[in-house]
Amino acid sequence: MASWFAGFPLLFVSRWPRARLAYAIYAVGFIVVSQASMLFLRECVLTELTRWCWAHDPAHVTSDEWFTERLARSVFGMAPSRHVISRISEALVLATAAGVIVSVARSHRHALRESQVTKAC
Repeated sequence: MASWFAGFPLLFVSRWPRARLAYAIYAVGFIVVSQASMLFLRECVLTELTRWCWAHDPAHVTSDEWFTERLARSVFGMAPSRHVISRISEALVLATAAGVIVSVARSHRHALRESQVTKAC
């Protein structure tokens, strides 16, 4: 999740096209897995994975918190409601989708310019 968020600016940087493409593929995959897990598990796959790992820790106390709630509480000392988390997640998914579209369009335009330059020579 942190890599998804931290890598987001790569979608708008044209200096590293391979990194941009790799991140775009990763982001789309992350979103698909995340949304599918919300549909089928009713929670993020990271929450499920965290719960499984913590359940196998002998010192673990059972919790019904989402991964994002735990992360926010450990970083900021407070956690937003699940409704707020869902809305922020949806906004980030929308922003990532827009970023991927912009990134693909830029790559396509760059490829067209390259082919036109090659044909002119």
